[in-house]
Amino acid sequence: MFSVFIALMTFAVYGETPAAQPEAPATQPKTIDAKTALAECDRAIAAAKAEYDKKVLAVKAETIKKLTGAMEKATKAGNLDEALAIREQIKELQPKPAVATQPATASAEKLTAANVVGTWDVVQPANNNWRARMQFDADGTYHYHSNFGSGSGTWRINDQSVVLTDKDGTLKDTYVAGNGMLVSHAHGEVKNATRATAVPAGK
Repeated sequence: MFSVFIALMTFAVYGETPAAQPEAPATQPKTIDAKTALAECDRAIAAAKAEYDKKVLAVKAETIKKLTGAMEKATKAGNLDEALAIREQIKELQPKPAVATQPATASAEKLTAANVVGTWDVVQPANNNWRARMQFDADGTYHYHSNFGSGSGTWRINDQSVVLTDKDGTLKDTYVAGNGMLVSHAHGEVKNATRATAVPAGK
């Protein structure tokens, strides 16, 4: 009853009803099945976006090729206004230069378990080209099968890094998230850095 009185008084004084209170954020699921499903969804969407971007670039490249031919024809015909107009369209279609970033830096989006859970292909060029398929599970464990054997342990997120610990408690590696990959310099610098790439669901 008191709340109704307050609402009526607010309307009488200000001529409007009180603003609705924002709803509390939805609770994040905690079960392994739900987390795994969300992680697979994120990876599938990322893969679909990457495929879309690739096709768009191909269409633009083909269009630029055709426009370049049309511009050259217009120039030879002395139709400079048309040639300039076509050149502007070519500029619009050309890929914009990427903003320079430090290699292997964290992405703008905060790293969460949903970004990590799933299957990753790992390569260590500096370690006899060690290759493995690694599975990160939602319960904080991981296991892998490589061309030199198998292993398992636990993983956790520390800020924008994924910290791996062997099953005996020894620190194994630390991967930094960035540009859709996990990168570690533990086995080499820059070109020899260990890289992990997410494997799309179902593969």
